[in-house]
Amino acid sequence: MKKIVAIYGESACGKSAIKKAIMRLRPDYNEVITSTTRPPREGEVDGIDYNYYSEQTMAEKIMKDEMAECVCFRDWVYGTEYSALEDKKINVGIWNPEGVETLNEDANLDCLNIHISSPAKVRIIRSLNREVDPDIEEIIRRYKTDLQDFELFSPGFYYAVIHNDNSKSIEDLAKEVIAKIDRGLGRFV
Repeated sequence: MKKIVAIYGESACGKSAIKKAIMRLRPDYNEVITSTTRPPREGEVDGIDYNYYSEQTMAEKIMKDEMAECVCFRDWVYGTEYSALEDKKINVGIWNPEGVETLNEDANLDCLNIHISSPAKVRIIRSLNREVDPDIEEIIRRYKTDLQDFELFSPGFYYAVIHNDNSKSIEDLAKEVIAKIDRGLGRFV
C-alpha cells in the first residue's frame, strides 16, 4: 500500500514552503509532483512545481487510468499520476480538498492528512508579496473560493492541523509535520 502525506490548506497558507522544508529535512521521502493543464505562474518550473500538460495529454492519461486522482478547477485539470507515487517511501504532496478526499477513498493508498492553517490577513499579505505585480482580482477570487471549499470540512477529515501564523520558522513547521508523520498512529513508521 502506498503511503501518502496529503498536505492541504487555503491559498498562501505556506503549503509549498513547508513541503520544500520537509523534503530538505527528509530526503528519504518522495516528493509528489502533481500534474496540471494550467499554465505556469511566475517563477514556476515544469517538473518541479507541477508537470504541465496539454489538455490532450492529460485527457489521455485519465482515459488510460494513470491518475490516482484528478479534479477540474476553473477550466484546468489537476491530478496525481500513480507513477508519481513510490511504494517503499512516504509520498509527500500538496492537494486541494477534493483531491485529498479522492486519495482517501482509494483502497490502495494509506493517507495521512495534514491541514496547514493560516489567518486570512497573513494569507492575503503573502499573496500580495509573492509576485512582482500581483493580480488582485485573482487573489480575491482564490480567497473566496477557499472560503467555499473549506467551509464544509468536518474535523474528522484531517489527522493534524499545523498553524502557520508567522510565529515559527518554516523549518520548525516542517519539523512539526515530520513529528506528526512519525507518530501517524504507528502507520508510517
